[in-house]
This record gives sequence, structure tokens and C-alpha cells, in this order.
Amino acid sequence: MSDIKEKPKKKIKLLDKGLIVAEKTKEALEYVKEKSEYTDENVNEQSIGYIKDTIRPVFKYQSKSLAKKQKKRLNQLKEEINNTQVNSKSNKLKNKFSFKSKSKSNPNKAKGYVKQKLLSLKNTKSKKKNLQKKSRFYSALKANVLKLKNMIVPLGIFGVIAVVIILVITLIAILLNSVFGIFFSSENMNNEKTISQVVEEIKIDLNNKILEIQNTTPHDDYEIVSNMASWEDVLSIYAVKVANGQVATEVVTMDDNKVEILKSIFWEMNVITSSISDRQSEDGRAIKMLTIRIDGKSPEEIMNLNMFNIDQKKQFYELTNEKYKSLWKNVIFGKSLGNSDMVQIAKNEIGNKGGQKFWSWYGFQQRVEWCAIFVSWVANQSGNLNVIVPRFSSCTNQGVPWFKSMSRWRDRGYIPKSGDIIFFDWQQDGRADHVGIVEKVENNMVYTIEGNSGDQVKERNYKINSKDIYGYGIT
Repeated sequence: MSDIKEKPKKKIKLLDKGLIVAEKTKEALEYVKEKSEYTDENVNEQSIGYIKDTIRPVFKYQSKSLAKKQKKRLNQLKEEINNTQVNSKSNKLKNKFSFKSKSKSNPNKAKGYVKQKLLSLKNTKSKKKNLQKKSRFYSALKANVLKLKNMIVPLGIFGVIAVVIILVITLIAILLNSVFGIFFSSENMNNEKTISQVVEEIKIDLNNKILEIQNTTPHDDYEIVSNMASWEDVLSIYAVKVANGQVATEVVTMDDNKVEILKSIFWEMNVITSSISDRQSEDGRAIKMLTIRIDGKSPEEIMNLNMFNIDQKKQFYELTNEKYKSLWKNVIFGKSLGNSDMVQIAKNEIGNKGGQKFWSWYGFQQRVEWCAIFVSWVANQSGNLNVIVPRFSSCTNQGVPWFKSMSRWRDRGYIPKSGDIIFFDWQQDGRADHVGIVEKVENNMVYTIEGNSGDQVKERNYKINSKDIYGYGIT
């Protein structure tokens, strides 16, 4: 409306303030450096005191200035809303009498006049709505800023640092209450179940189904062929289905209904089947090979089955954008804790030659390549077999597919923990040729314990970025 006066925009000299703070921070760092060159006593206390003294005036000025600006802006918004309501009513009365006189004299002009006034009324409502939204936003922001400021000040954090922290926390709060909160779902909030924990439950269910097929189907050996739907797709479909196309929908906390939705989506997207075929084993025997297949449906197929609307599809493609790939890792994979028990058991076997105790335990009648069997034997001895490590004799057909299916796989470049399983690709042809157990990582070197290394259990070491490393199964 023309009656609403637009407030002139003030130029906030953020750059100048940033330069002042940067200069003060630089002086503080130089002060710490100078002190560290002469004495090791009380350096931290002295430098912290100096930083407080230098940036306290900046904080004092900015906190007062911020509060004043917010208060002034809130009052202006209220005044604008009131003016909008009053002017809207008065204009309606004026237009009512004006329209009567105009419509009598010229019907065409009256139609045009009605159109113009309807458009004006629509714009008025839109502006009023926007002003109300802004008012609510500034009220909420003011409340949050004041709360956080009261928390921060007693801790001795001052100046722009405090403002930045406030803004970051506010932004995180906004994200948590949106569909993008899925990226923060590995964090435990109010002791509630997290999405990461539900993902682990689904992985256990998946492993139990594989074990059930193995236990109920007579076979001599098995292989896993996995074309699973990616966890990024599964979790994005879940988030979008819960949000129903609305951005401002909280998807982080998990109740029984949400747990059921996530699990049903996973099993809707992934199907397990099995078959038996005649093969020849490594030691030349005729065997029955059990093939377990995990096949995933495409996201497009699932979105069509669930009748996703345009907004939901847009949300899905945004969440699965390449730029968020690193954010998904924490949600899907969690963190490897390693397994010191496996390392100790493996160390006790160093020096074993021939590996008969390992391959005969697995069920072979004569010697076979036994590096994977050694890892399985160690896992069995530590109580971790078919829990965090599968029973496997083949790296390519069993070990790697299992870890990938359980989302326990990391490519080369990951920094492993003690007890993680390391796979090697000597030919660099994309197929794992050998496997061992990570003992430790020191000075960019990975130290391992490997079975069937020169037909012995040996300790070996490799550069962390060695091309021979294919990847890791995390424990």
C-alpha cells in the first residue's frame, strides 16, 4: 500500500567491524607468540586475559547496538502492521462510496476500477502477511539471541565471537527443524533414539536374514551379490515422506511411527533372494554354492509407488545432491571404535606357518588360500563372527560385499582403527586379492597382522595412501 512508508536501509559497516576484530585477534595471537618465546608459565592465562581486554569494548558496543536495532525494528514492524490495518479499513469505506458514484456514470470504468481495487487489496494482504511473518521471526530471533547471550556472557566469551556463535546455533536450530535436520540425526538428543541407531537396527535385521538363509539352506560355500539401494536414497525417501514436501518439518527425532516408516522404506527398496548352483571349490571339490542376492529398487520407482508430488521429488533430489555427500557419512556409517580383542588374538598367532588350524576349522580338506579364513577365525575367537565380521573365505565374493551391504565399508584414504579389516588389491584391477587385520596407525603408516603372508601369520606395514590398499571393513 502507498500509505506504508518504507524505512530507508541503513548500511551496516560489517566489513569495518570485521577488520577491527581481525586486527585485535592478530594482536592477541602475536602477544601469545611473544610470550611463548620467553616463558612457558601462565601463557594461556595471560593471552586469554589480553584477548578479553582487547575485544570487551567491541562486545559491549555490539551487544547494545544489536539490542537497540532489534527493539527499534520490532516497534516499526508493529506500527507498520497497525497502520496497514487502519488504512485498509478507511480505504474500504472510501472506496465503497467512490465506487457507487463511478459505477452509475460509466460501467466500463467501474469494471476497471473493481479490478484495480481487487489487485490493490491482494497486494495489501500480501504485504500484511509478510510483515506479520517478519514480526514473528524477529520476535523469535530476539528471544533466542537474548537467551544465548545470557548463557555466553558468564563464560567470558566476548565480541564478534559471541555473535558468530549465536548465529551458528540459530542456523543449526533452523536446520534441525527442517528436512535438512536428517544430516544431524546421528546426534543423541534428549536420550531419544536417533536415525543412526535405527540404521544399525536395520543392518542387524539384514545380517540376520542373510544368516537365516545360510542356516536353512544346505550348501558348501556361499557368495553375496549386492546391488542394494544406497542408504542416501533410503534416508532421503524417508525424510521426504515424513516431511510431505514441507521444508519446515522436523525429521530428526524418532518415535515408534517414524521407526516403522524408515524400516518399511528400507525393505520396500531392498529385496533378498537366494539360489543354489554347482561349483568347484578352490581345493578341487564339487560343491553346492549358495548365492545370496540383495537387489535394490530405484528411487524413481519408489517415489512413483508412494505417489510423491513435485515438491517431494524436488526435496529428494536436493538431499541427494553431491554437495551433501560428506554429510551423509556420519548418519550412515557412524564411527569405528576398532576392536583391540581381535588384534591381541591375531598377535598371538604370529609365526604360524601353513595355516592348517585355520583352513581346517573353516571346513576345507586341504590347504587353500587362507588370509580371509584367518580373519574369520580371529573374529570367531573374539566373539565377533557374523556380528562385525562375516565368516568368509573369499575377499571378492564374500568379504567385501558383506561389509558394503552392512554399510561398514570405507575406501582407501580412511584412517583405520585397531581391529579394522584391511583389504588389498595388488593388481589395481578393482578386485580384492588379500586381507588382514589393522594393528595400529602411526606416522602415516598402517601396521597389519595378516594370515597367508608368505604362508605365515606376519606383521606388515604400508603407507596410509598406498595404491595396494583397496579399502577397509570397519569394526
